[in-house]
Parts: sequence; C-alpha cells; structure tokens
Amino acid sequence: MKKTFKAIFIFVAILFILSIQGYCLKIATPIFPIYDLVNLIAGTNSDTIYVIKPGENPHHFEPTIETVKKMNNADIYFGIDRRFDGWANKIIKSNKIIFLNDFIKSDNPHIWLSFNDLIAISDIITRSLCNLDKSNCNIYKTNSNLLKNKLLDLKNKYNFQNITVIECHPAWTKLLSEVGIKSIGFIKKGKEHEPSIKSLSTLLKKAKKNNVRFIICSTNDKSKINDTVANVLNAKKIVLESIGGYPPYSSIFSLFEINLRRIYNGVYGK
Repeated sequence: MKKTFKAIFIFVAILFILSIQGYCLKIATPIFPIYDLVNLIAGTNSDTIYVIKPGENPHHFEPTIETVKKMNNADIYFGIDRRFDGWANKIIKSNKIIFLNDFIKSDNPHIWLSFNDLIAISDIITRSLCNLDKSNCNIYKTNSNLLKNKLLDLKNKYNFQNITVIECHPAWTKLLSEVGIKSIGFIKKGKEHEPSIKSLSTLLKKAKKNNVRFIICSTNDKSKINDTVANVLNAKKIVLESIGGYPPYSSIFSLFEINLRRIYNGVYGK
C-alpha cells in the first residue's frame, strides 16, 4: 500500500513540475542550419532534431524507420523547399509542415545560405513557435532579435569590391551578392547535373570576358569538371561548406564566418 501511495505521489509530482515548466515543443528540421536556428530561438523550450546528417546527400535522402517515428512525433516540421525536402509530405501530416520557401519565395532553394533569407526564416520560425506556445512568445521574440542582430553584424563585417566569380553550382549566389561579390554563372545547375559542351563553352567565354579568377564550390562537390574549368581559366577554386553540423562548423555563425574568411583568404591571399 505504501509503495502504491509513493508511486502515485511521484507521478502527481512529475505532472505538477511539468505543468510549471510548460510543454517542451518537439520540432523536426531537415538540416543542421535550420536546426541551429530553431535552438537559438526556442532555447530550452524545444526538443529539436535534424534528419539529414552531415555528409548525407539531401537529394537522395531516405529516412530510416526511427527517423520517420521522430518526425511523426514532432509538433512541427520546418522544411526548406518542396524541391529540396518535399518527401516530408509522405511522412508528416501537412498541417504540421511549414516549407520556409513558401514564404520567402526564392528561385534558389539554398535559402539557408543567405543572410537576408536567414533573417526572414528567423521571423517565420518565431511566429510559428509563438502560435504553438504563446506563454513563451516573448522569449522567442527576444532570442530571435539577438540572433538577427548577430547575423547582421557578421554580414557587415565583410565587404568585397570588384570581385567577379563563377560557381560550381548556384548555391552561393545570394550570399556572394550580399557581401559585394558578383557571380556571373555556374558550371552545373546542381551536383547531379552534367553540363553540355555548349553551356560550358558559353560560360568560359563569359568568364574570360569578365576576367574571372575565382570559382566558388562546395565541399561535397567532387566533380572533375570543376577542376577542368579552373585549369582552363587559370582560376583559383575556393571550397566552402554548405551545411555544417560538425567541427569546426558547429553553429550557423561559425558556418558563415569560416566560409567568408575562406573567401577573403582565397581572394586576397591572406
């Protein structure tokens, strides 16, 4: 009898503590940068996961049974773009999914690689969290403002001038433009795409005309065509990390800081 009473007492105590602390939101995201944004805004009020791990190809992602369970248990899924992670529609109820690019409406789905888009994403996440958890809305708004100010400070730290580049594929166009770098084209539409001889010839002529000396690529793009183009143009290939989630890219800020520093060192040789 005493054991039963003790068990009931512990159960009631746990319920009381949970009622004071509030419900911890369960949030699913596709990749590390969005996961990190959610954590920075929600703080300790969320249990957040990202399902595409570092090194995995988002375009060929196949969720495991365990991942499907976690996604189904989430209160909300912050997706990137229907072209990027539209497969989530087959796993989660549509009323639990927010595709961020439905609001940003960017032609380029790499919206996590842009300062301006990240600031817009922060606002979308904040509004969504406030709708789910009104009691902590002020915390989310405060954290979001701190996050956005830090992103703006980092953006204003870099200002390149008279630099023209081409990209291995168009992941970096917005970010480059935001820090003063002009991208005049790309070798491939995507990592899985092979360019035609005609498109390569056109790009090379344009690059030579604009005296392009730098090519911006991603770490997981190992195509030999990129090296061939770099050799033809006598251009330097600058390789950036697009997703992170592993040291030293352990936060959205370090991801951007290291990439921008890498561009700076590549361009100015410092």
